[in-house]
Amino acid sequence: MKVLVAEDNPVVQSLLRSLLGKWGYEVVLAPSGAEAWEILQQDAGLRLAILDWMMPGLDGVEICRRLRAHPGQRYVYVILLSARAEQEDIVQALETGADDYITKPFHAGELRARMRAAVRVVQLEETLLRQAHYDALTGLPNRMLLADRLEQALRRAHRDGELVGFFYIDLDRFKVVNDSLGHAAGDALLAAMAERLLPCVRECDTLARVGGDEFALVATGLSHAEEAARLAGRLLGALEAPFEIAGQKLRVTASVGATLYPQDGADSSSLQQNADAAMYESKRRARHGFQLFHAGLGQASRSQLDMEQKLAGALERGEMSLHYQPVYGMRDGRIAALEALARWHNPVLGSVPPQVFVELAEETGQIGALGAWVLGEACRQAQQWAVMGRRQAVTVNVSALQLAAAGFGRVVEETLSASGLDPRLLKLEVTETVLMRDFAQVAATLEQLRGMGVEMWVDDFGTGYSCFSYLHRLPVSAIKIARAFVEDIGQHRGVLPLVRGIVTLAHNLGLQTVAEGVETVEQWAAVSATGCDQVQGFLLGRPRPAAELDWAASPFRAGREHDFEASLANLPGAMPAVWAPAPVKPALP
Repeated sequence: MKVLVAEDNPVVQSLLRSLLGKWGYEVVLAPSGAEAWEILQQDAGLRLAILDWMMPGLDGVEICRRLRAHPGQRYVYVILLSARAEQEDIVQALETGADDYITKPFHAGELRARMRAAVRVVQLEETLLRQAHYDALTGLPNRMLLADRLEQALRRAHRDGELVGFFYIDLDRFKVVNDSLGHAAGDALLAAMAERLLPCVRECDTLARVGGDEFALVATGLSHAEEAARLAGRLLGALEAPFEIAGQKLRVTASVGATLYPQDGADSSSLQQNADAAMYESKRRARHGFQLFHAGLGQASRSQLDMEQKLAGALERGEMSLHYQPVYGMRDGRIAALEALARWHNPVLGSVPPQVFVELAEETGQIGALGAWVLGEACRQAQQWAVMGRRQAVTVNVSALQLAAAGFGRVVEETLSASGLDPRLLKLEVTETVLMRDFAQVAATLEQLRGMGVEMWVDDFGTGYSCFSYLHRLPVSAIKIARAFVEDIGQHRGVLPLVRGIVTLAHNLGLQTVAEGVETVEQWAAVSATGCDQVQGFLLGRPRPAAELDWAASPFRAGREHDFEASLANLPGAMPAVWAPAPVKPALP
């Protein structure tokens, strides 16, 4: 360990240098107080100092005062050396800021013991300082040290007329790694990610882990915005090769957002907000991408925060409602079920699209409360219909957070009990991705729900794992073919045979099939030809409030057979007429 010795007496100076060198210390000599103070200001590695009290000019006590006048700087352990041995002298020295006091002439054994005690204190202080300023997992600076480095960088940039880049780097879908492989694997991935990113930055820059799967970077001395873009490219490029985690090769992507000082903000707070807004814009637009902040993003970020605050109180203010979209049987044209869909109308924002507020609710953790409300309201409405003589099933979408929550089956059971609804009239819709996150836990929950009499439908089938191998192992009763397939039926030759194959395989497993997103006669005709059991879409019925449902309406008009034949003949990938099944004439009311 390096030790500063400030002593104007050449004999004492030589003795201290000899003893300390013998004990393994690196000695830095200063023959005067002024030189000692200059060395302390310039050498950041000095953590121990032996200062003679009585030196001409700047003495040891005054150096102590100066050191302690700046508590934010590194701590230097000071041993004051003096021939003054009176009790009041020792008290004065310690009150000035000295950590220890040795009187001349000193004994070598005493000096060595006090030096060992000083080293223990310095090492403990360094350990505590590191724990306070560095991330234990990655060894990178943490949020506290990052804030200090950013402030320093801004002061230098203001003085030298340079640009400072502030970056946020966030892993995409990191929660999936934690949920599927465990938190130990997630930690290993973060540590490996830090090792990949660190070589991409210069020694003058600061790469930090600021929490969870989010990293930040302060890049100093930039001359133009293109440098920030190139740096982001290096960061993203470092993550492209797969990671070897828990015996598996994992390919991960990240979203990077950046902002520049002084053009985007004059202080650290605004720069951090701007980089955060840019990062979320990058995540929204495309995975594994980069977004540089611009003024429009700041407004979007403020609007996003405002919407979050309004969504938090939407249920209490009664701004949420349910609309119901019919699912029709293909053969009889009658309503087979009604899908409950949440709608949000805010007095200031107006009607907020479901895809916007549902995604926001998932990001902010409000989806649990919203999902519970939808489930309860849908069950209450279905029971009200049943009392009126209409035993009509309702389907309710279930989020990943709901299904993963402990006791979800109990929540469903209590909701059914509170509403009085027959469990056979409730269908819960979950996506393929949700089903595969924690297969064992999901399977157990689904079995519990089936034991109550509640059916499970797989929503958006074909957009996730698209694998039938798991369906026979889970208690599901129907799949909803994703609207993406239905939309492509009239666009690509191979889509219609593919949908027909999905329907056939599902039937062989004893599963019902529902086609989503039917909006044209051609799509309806094609779905009919596949043998699909049920159909849903704007062509047949839009979501409406419960009071506005037209129970007598039939979407299948007389004469539709002609539309069916004409439309089917022109579809890419349609089977020859001799193979096409004869359309079943729907039962008209």
